[in-house]
Amino acid sequence: MIGKRVTSSMRWLVLAQMLGQGGAVLASLVVIRILEPTDYGLMAMAAVVLGLILLLNEMGLGSALIQQASLSRVELERVFGLLLVVNLGLALALIGAAPAIAVFFDEPRVTPLIQVMALRLPLMALLVVPRSMLRRDMLFRRKAMVDLAGILSGSAATLVLALMGYGVWSIVVGILIGGVVEVIGTYIASPVRVWPAFSIRGMGQQCRFGGFVTLDRILWYSYSQADVVVLGRFLGPELLGVYSVAKRLASMPLDRLGGIVNEVGFSAYSSAHRDGLSVPEYYCKAARLASFFTFPLFFGMAAIAPEAIPVVLGEKWSPAVLPFQLLALVMPLRQLNVINTPALMGIGRPDVNVVNLLIALVIMVPAFLIGVQWGVIGVCLAWVIAYPVYFAIMLWRSLAVLQVSARSYLGAILPSALTAAVMVGCVEVSRRLLDDWLIQPVLLLAALAVVGFLGYLAAAGLLNRPQCREILSVLRR
Repeated sequence: MIGKRVTSSMRWLVLAQMLGQGGAVLASLVVIRILEPTDYGLMAMAAVVLGLILLLNEMGLGSALIQQASLSRVELERVFGLLLVVNLGLALALIGAAPAIAVFFDEPRVTPLIQVMALRLPLMALLVVPRSMLRRDMLFRRKAMVDLAGILSGSAATLVLALMGYGVWSIVVGILIGGVVEVIGTYIASPVRVWPAFSIRGMGQQCRFGGFVTLDRILWYSYSQADVVVLGRFLGPELLGVYSVAKRLASMPLDRLGGIVNEVGFSAYSSAHRDGLSVPEYYCKAARLASFFTFPLFFGMAAIAPEAIPVVLGEKWSPAVLPFQLLALVMPLRQLNVINTPALMGIGRPDVNVVNLLIALVIMVPAFLIGVQWGVIGVCLAWVIAYPVYFAIMLWRSLAVLQVSARSYLGAILPSALTAAVMVGCVEVSRRLLDDWLIQPVLLLAALAVVGFLGYLAAAGLLNRPQCREILSVLRR
């Protein structure tokens, strides 16, 4: 039963993400061509601070509502009331702290950006309870439609404002407009609507679980965004802009797929755990499916980047090619790490993930501080060298708790990794052969993309046939 609901949920979320993110990606590519690296550097400085505060705004209570076995209306009202108070306080604090944050980055233009973006906090507080109920009841079809509306409206607003010459403010206003649309749509779609009750009596269970979830998110954000803080502090907005665009492009599939995996995965693992079903079986299947798509996607992006970035974004973004390639190589491991979080949360062990993230913080932050001595490329190399070390440690700890053998896990991911490596080899050989023909860049890009796609299909048919059959069976359901 859960398996069918997970498949249906994934289908709707993937469909909405394909439509919404397809439009958003096209709009983003046009906006990147219009704006300058400095605009993205300023946005990265403001967003890294707001992103951390946004992790606090939910207090992990949304996840607690999904994981808890039974809920009363009174509990929902109290959660709503607490979130409203906390988020209004956080918004006021962020507005007041904006000048000090600008001093840290030595960039006064960041102050008004942060102050306006603080308006997202009250909007997010309105979302938590109704959105959590959609996820708890696995009503992902409704949620997918809301997400689609929010993504498209925000992207359209950003594009129009960028064309009108508003620079970095086009991104800020687009985010706020998308947030307003998402709030309205979520309240229409949600099966539960409650008024806030300003009392915390009887909320001990939710607050304990939510505390672990919040700590988990803060630690994850701290290590995953430490590179932006380090680059912004030491190298300034222009170089940070080049890096942030490279990272954004490389992370785009991770952000979209990761959101789907977390939403459906956490709900599914929680249901499986409550019903006494096999969590290890679901976990290995998730790893197989994720690796089948992520290894070829990210490796393929890295392989064609020298042609794709100048053609799609323009020559001014050519310095982002090598950073993009390096970051894309490590993204499959980051995607596989995303699978871990909902599994550990779903079985009620957020503490394991918290320790994993503490380890990541200890490994990654010093790596970024060392890498920045060699500029943007040094920070990218920090990801490539240090992250696999953390991933191995995290995997060793998590598999033991999830009762999954290392052999089963490696058997799930290695065939796809090997197949993707063969695909990269096909692209590189083709590039060397076609370079002598002096083909136009657009045609060369198209040819390499086709070669990579066909090469992966052929290699998958030869080296990864069982997973191909599994993918086809899932798509037919």
